[in-house]
Formats: sequence, structure tokens, C-alpha cells
Amino acid sequence: MPPKYEIKAKNRIRQKLKKFPDIIQRAESEGFNESDTRTIVKEILSEVLGYDKFFEITSEFEVKGHYADFAIKLDGKVKFFIEVKAIGSKLSERDLFQIQSYSASHNLPWMLLTNGRIWRCYHLSAGSPPSVELVFELDLLHIEDIEDVVDKFFLISKEAIWKDRLSEYWEVAKATSPETIASCLFCDKVLNEIRKEIKRETGQNVEIATIADILATQVIRGNLAEQVGSKIRKEKEKAKAKEKTKKGLPAICFAYVPDPDKPNTWKLRYRNPDGSVDVNHLSAAVAALSPGGFRGRRVRIPPEHLPEVKKKLLEAYKEIGTPEDKIPPGIKL
Repeated sequence: MPPKYEIKAKNRIRQKLKKFPDIIQRAESEGFNESDTRTIVKEILSEVLGYDKFFEITSEFEVKGHYADFAIKLDGKVKFFIEVKAIGSKLSERDLFQIQSYSASHNLPWMLLTNGRIWRCYHLSAGSPPSVELVFELDLLHIEDIEDVVDKFFLISKEAIWKDRLSEYWEVAKATSPETIASCLFCDKVLNEIRKEIKRETGQNVEIATIADILATQVIRGNLAEQVGSKIRKEKEKAKAKEKTKKGLPAICFAYVPDPDKPNTWKLRYRNPDGSVDVNHLSAAVAALSPGGFRGRRVRIPPEHLPEVKKKLLEAYKEIGTPEDKIPPGIKL
């Protein structure tokens, strides 16, 4: 039997959520902008998820010169940030990176990215670079199982955040993932026990490699079968990822990335691999755009891409708290 606070919270979510699909559908058809979408999201946070709109939902929370759309605060402490995009817009990797930087600066493991209709909850692990994993995604206009939506929304409700139920859910989800189970099933210890059991049952000695091959190709089906070769695929993905770096640096380190699949086109390094601003390279990038160039070498960027490049560099200066009068005038828009 679930605790009373969970039953009460889920009943509220189930009841209050009913009115929002119609609101979201109309807002999407009318092309609501980001500001209007924030209004809808705030109502969902308050009515559905139970947060006090006056004291627990902080709008435009400042983070190193930038502003997170919402910060959820309980007992005066920020629990997670929420980044909101215009309804109908596609949630992108850049949007994720934006809220990731906010969360990392406050050492927060959870973050939400939404356009009002799509809600994505992410887990941020410490490291260099930090690891970001999707916890769940919900589409409020395509609800096939209302109880699944209620269960997922409960995890980010006021009651669940107080009790740290999201952490509990995440640990169980990781421990019971197909990849984890496959890793256990194909470890030498388990394979050796299977070999012993085959010996007891049939009297035949079978090589462990043979057992692993039969399990992978003839016995396992479904999701677990997809995870059997995960280690090999991961190595391939790592190799592929290495191909998509420039001198070991990912694309996020560069202000000009015309083609993410072609590192040789990337220019103007200004960040570290963990996403933080590299002050020395930032200054060099700005100098490289100037008429005199950096150490006499000027980087040429197509005119149509210059505003976006300058915007990235300007945001970096603001991120590290540079006073307005100290920001190079050449990158001000």
C-alpha cells in the first residue's frame, strides 16, 4: 500500500491534469510564444505538481549572468531548474546544454526541459565531462496510459521531491535496466555456473565462449537481446565520438560549428570539455574575429553566421560575470 502522501498527490495529478491537453492543443495551434508557454508551465507546476506559485516557483532565476526560466525551491533551497521553450518548438541539444550548465553550477542532479507539451526529466552526473541521461519523457497530447503519466509526474511533484523519490526511482531503474541485466548474465561467473549446470545435466563440457554465443544469438529475445552487444557498440560509439572531436575536444568547445560531423570546420575554441568557459581561449577567439586577428591571424566566418558566433561569445563573457564595460565591443550585438 503506497503512503498516504503518494495517494493524495497522485489523485491531484490525475484530476488536475485533465484540463491541460485542451489548453496545450489550443496554445499550439495559436503558436504561443515562449513567454505565454511559461504561463502554462507555471500553472502545471502549481495545480498539477503541487508547488506554491508564490513561494516555491521562482521565475527568471539568475545563474552566472543568465536566467533559468524557473527554479523550484523548497525550504529555501533550489531543488531543480526548468527550461521552457515555446510550445510547438523542437527541444534541442542546445536547450539541454543550457539547462545543464545551470544545474552543474549548483550541483543539482535533476533538471526539466519542456515546451509545455513535451516534458523531459534528466539526471546529471558529476564528472568531466558530466554525464546527462534521460529519466523519462512525457507527451501530454499523446497519453496512451494515464497511470504511467501520473506515476512519472508524481516523481517531480512537491511531495516526491521532498521525499527524494526521484533518486529512489532512478537507482532502481539503473539497476534493472536491460543493459545491467545483460552485463550480469554475460559475466564470467554466471557463464561458468551455466557451464557447470550443463555438465551436471548432460555430462558434456562446453566452452564458456560457446555458451555466450548461443545465449546471444539463439536464446535471448526482446529488449535484453538488444543489450547483449552493448559493450561492443559502446566501443564503436566511443570511436565514432572520437572522430567527431577536434584535437580531442567536442563541438561544444567551439563557437563556430558549421557542420557537427566535420570537426575540421570547427573554429574559435572558447569552452572546456565540461562546458565551462575557457577564459584564455575566449579572449583569443574574440581577438581572432577582430581586423588585426589573433597574433596576426584573423579567422574568417561567413557573414550570415557571425551573429550566432558573437552571441555565443557574448553569453560566455556574461556567464563568467564580466562587467558590461569590460566586454569587448566587437561582439556586442
